[in-house]
Amino acid sequence: KYKGNESLIIWELQGESDEFMSYAVECIWIMPKWEIAEEFNQIYNEFKHRQAHKDMLKTAWDIINWIKQGKSDSELMNLVWNFYVYSPDNKTLEQIDSEILSDMNWVKTHKSYLTWYKELDKYLNGFLPWQFNIIAWRPSVWKSLIATNFVMQHVIQWAKTAMFSLEMSNKEVMQRAYSMLSWVPMTMIKDGADEEAYTLVKQAIESFKEVRDSLFLYDDKLTLGQIVSEIRMLKKKHDIEIVYIDYLWIIGVKEWENRNIDISKITRTLKLLAKELKIVIVALAQLNRQAETWDKIPQLSHLRDSWSIEQDADDVIMLDRKVIEKGKP
Repeated sequence: KYKGNESLIIWELQGESDEFMSYAVECIWIMPKWEIAEEFNQIYNEFKHRQAHKDMLKTAWDIINWIKQGKSDSELMNLVWNFYVYSPDNKTLEQIDSEILSDMNWVKTHKSYLTWYKELDKYLNGFLPWQFNIIAWRPSVWKSLIATNFVMQHVIQWAKTAMFSLEMSNKEVMQRAYSMLSWVPMTMIKDGADEEAYTLVKQAIESFKEVRDSLFLYDDKLTLGQIVSEIRMLKKKHDIEIVYIDYLWIIGVKEWENRNIDISKITRTLKLLAKELKIVIVALAQLNRQAETWDKIPQLSHLRDSWSIEQDADDVIMLDRKVIEKGKP
């Protein structure tokens, strides 16, 4: 939840229409309706005497009244979207041109985040800030292991990285990490090993201490609202750069509806959050059962509840079980 001045964080940044839209979408998807009304009533009262952003204030007031009328989440979303599309506060072409040049300069001076999988980095040129990316495979095809490897490679390069592991405990994540860093098999770390393996793992732990302040782990079963709040806090306090979420279908939303709609709420919120905070967000997902019988490489249509993921993701990375079985990862 956002409390006190924290609720006005978007407005205090620039007060532009895209920030307002991002915040409004989060509120609609995450908060109960009574709390949305309370939130936008606070925003309206705080800013109603200011001359700027009149369209935003009108939309905030409309949101309050629409909630009183019992409008649905989808109707509230249409209201916010219409504000964004038709607001005169949207940028002119001259402003957009200036922003494009500024963004190009910003990209040039900010690094992309490599996975250190050479073929993948060659193809993607790393992950860029503001991207929302997906890693997708069928169950038991190493998606959590690959994601953990990505996380460790980022952290070793001093990139501040968070991992929300809704399936594995923090201990399991670090066991995988130390297995990767020490080249000691995971089974030997879990079940016990000889003196040589013990020494290698201990050395990996000691060397990792130099960069471990760049890693933030969460293994609680968090809702979408709680995850968004934690990411905002990490950005504010630690200037977080990359966030991994394992995985989409375990994230809870405030009101369970059709699962397709729930996933669209999650992906759209994470997409807008990555853009707003200029961070990388990588979420793990699953392929549907049709991918098992497909003779070719997996397609975007094989993503479970794929219509929203295809629309919101900047890049989708998929691993084919058949390729792994052939020994060509």
